Amino acid sequence: MLAHIESHPCDAPRVDRNETTIPVDLRKETCPSRLPNLRLATALAAAFVAASSVAAVAADLAVRTPYTKAPVLGPVINWSGFYVGGQAGGASMSTSFKDANDVFDNQGLNPDRSIKFTGGGYGGFNWQSGSFVVGVDAQWFWYGNETTSNPFANFDFISTKLHDAGNLKVRFGLVFTDALVYVAAGPAWANMSLSTSRSEINEDNLNANGSNKKTVSGLAAAAGVEHMITPNWLLRGQVQSAEYRAQNFQVIPGFKLGQQSSVLESTVGISYKFGPLF
Repeated sequence: MLAHIESHPCDAPRVDRNETTIPVDLRKETCPSRLPNLRLATALAAAFVAASSVAAVAADLAVRTPYTKAPVLGPVINWSGFYVGGQAGGASMSTSFKDANDVFDNQGLNPDRSIKFTGGGYGGFNWQSGSFVVGVDAQWFWYGNETTSNPFANFDFISTKLHDAGNLKVRFGLVFTDALVYVAAGPAWANMSLSTSRSEINEDNLNANGSNKKTVSGLAAAAGVEHMITPNWLLRGQVQSAEYRAQNFQVIPGFKLGQQSSVLESTVGISYKFGPLF
């Protein structure tokens, strides 16, 4: 006795309205009874993708560092550029008696020092490379220093007065962040007056009174420290020494007297720096 085998509806032959027979394999692919299995597989795949995405986002949140605000950077220290300023302080001038004809013994004929207020302006240019600075510094000052000596009884005095002076120095410095330590040297010039006065007319009826004002040259050397208050404002403290050539005066024909002057000064100044050009 043959067993009854129930066939699946999708396996039965089917004829469309045009009486065309549809193959069994094509009917299996489009069979409505198999659609639930396809939907289930699709749902499982979507759930797996969603779970993977949630896990990845959770892992990213777990390792993310908290937000911190970027630190505020301070101004860049740069000493390069032009600068101009003013300074003031004290100046001490000393003079040495000079006898161009070697008539007198100069010992004891030098006058005392003269200490006075001084002030003026300065300017220059700096160029920085790493921790080193090189530049040119120029300054001009006004003075009120005057020294007087009485070398011998016939003369009331020999006097030297310093009116103003200037110099042009080459400067070398070492940078310590916002401080610059430097040395400088260069030629100097000063306007000085040398005058003599004699109370008596000598036996040859020649009067030794007179004065002579001229510019004398010399050499200046300085050392100092500058502090950068802001990127544009600089505070300076400086000590400078200048030595000038002797200034001679012919009091009578064939007889010259003179004095050689040196000036030591200590000043404080402030300048404005215009910033680097490159």
